Amino acid sequence: MGAISYSKGLEAKLVNHKPLKTGSKYEISIRAASILAVERIKEVVICLQEERGIKQIHANSVLIDFFLWDFAKQLGCSSDDLSTTSLPHHRTRCIWY
Repeated sequence: MGAISYSKGLEAKLVNHKPLKTGSKYEISIRAASILAVERIKEVVICLQEERGIKQIHANSVLIDFFLWDFAKQLGCSSDDLSTTSLPHHRTRCIWY
């Protein structure tokens, strides 16, 4: 969706649907990047709310993360042009999801 960029090696693994080893540098880098991306998105939402005088909506990192996950799944299943430009989500077997 453009919020995160990947190294060539990681991008190749994602495009080829290669599983990432639990705790690998690739998995950890995706986890860290997604946390940072959600926090940056939250900052932008808060700034936009302040600029527009919107006080009733509380920007919440967990809700933003859930929204992005659901939205990315919808893009992956649609025939929309956006889905062809996004990478598939990573595959990691672990207990943390």
